[in-house]
Amino acid sequence: MSIAHRTRELCCGFSALLLFVLAPHVHAQNGIDRFLPHVRYFALPIADPLEPRLGLGLLNTTLFRTAAEGRERIRPFFIPDPADSRNDVDAVTSIGGTLPLWHVSSNGQGNGVVIAAQGGVISRFRIEYPTREDVGQDWFVGMPIEFADGAWSGRFRIMHRSSHLGDELVETTGAARIEVGGEFLDFLAAYTLRPETRVYGGGTWVFRSYTDKTPVMIARNRDDRFALQAGAETGAYPWADGHFGVVAAADVHLAQRTDWDPSIAAAAGFSARTNTRAGRFLVRYFTGPSLLEQFFLTPEKYWSIELIFDF
Repeated sequence: MSIAHRTRELCCGFSALLLFVLAPHVHAQNGIDRFLPHVRYFALPIADPLEPRLGLGLLNTTLFRTAAEGRERIRPFFIPDPADSRNDVDAVTSIGGTLPLWHVSSNGQGNGVVIAAQGGVISRFRIEYPTREDVGQDWFVGMPIEFADGAWSGRFRIMHRSSHLGDELVETTGAARIEVGGEFLDFLAAYTLRPETRVYGGGTWVFRSYTDKTPVMIARNRDDRFALQAGAETGAYPWADGHFGVVAAADVHLAQRTDWDPSIAAAAGFSARTNTRAGRFLVRYFTGPSLLEQFFLTPEKYWSIELIFDF
């Protein structure tokens, strides 16, 4: 499918959610509820490369050392200049975010529920080459529901994910696009150990998968139904009245489709924040099956520097 088609998917999803917020507003008798609030109850995991954000980064990746073997496809393809591609410098861009729509609180003191809309696209480009080859995009759109109760917080989401292989990469390598992605429900619960420090974990149920219909998955007799995620993060904000500091985090993804081989990410850097938004300059390390959907069976390691914004 074309990028224009993916853009229409994203816009249609957001339009449907925005129609919801135009419904009549009724105040709860003993609580507080409001539309389009400046309230968030579950901060996006810092180290997770898949969270929809606004961001830009440079990464040095080993993806193309073995991608041409075509593990996700029925035949291999050719990478020009394979020796140079063993360590590839890519630009990664992320355009997306989370829009809180409806806030309900039983006491107005930090506990409650927020219903939101979320969407984004994560793209990679091989910027070492004159063609600036588009490697691919992963698209996300859905509705998260966040909650907080004391030291506990969490997020439940219903999401759509789809993937597009870059046209320039197809032209130069002969790689075939594969139909991967689907619709899923996921849940993460977090426990705050102390201010700025939390651990989290949860799982995903893919109730409609395009990935497990691919010939490679059928040949391996493997399903794409369940995934697990866990992580931890900490930080300190000693400067600018608590608005500027440092953060460090780690995140692990495990998926049935990769036979539970872990994808591990770690990140650390500087952070500036308000009550509901944050900007960060991070150094990130990743190892494991690639989280770029078109290469989900390809092992990858990369280092990156990234400037990201959560909102």
